[in-house]
Amino acid sequence: MAVKSRVLKAVVGLMALCLAGYIVGPPLYWHLLEGIASVSRSSSASSCPSCICECDSLPLLTIPKDLSNMSFADCAKHDPDVSEDTQKNFAELLSEELKLREAEALEISSAVIWHYSRLKR
Repeated sequence: MAVKSRVLKAVVGLMALCLAGYIVGPPLYWHLLEGIASVSRSSSASSCPSCICECDSLPLLTIPKDLSNMSFADCAKHDPDVSEDTQKNFAELLSEELKLREAEALEISSAVIWHYSRLKR
């Protein structure tokens, strides 16, 4: 039993060490690599001139104007006529929903009354 617990502790410790290496290893590797590169650059700075980059200012991915949706910005604008219609429609929908729930409640209560009267007999 003592041997199993020691083996288990060793396996868990090895797993913890591997997990810590997996998490800490890549950043540590890149920091060390940058440090070594900066030391080698400082010693050989005169051998390599600086690079001139002539990159385009355009992004890598552009959406054609025919496919872009420019009406999205217009959606947020306040239109009084549309908001009045929306409010009226919303009020109508709410009243219809209330009528439906009232009808459902009446139906359920009548069913309960019928079952209750049936049980009394």
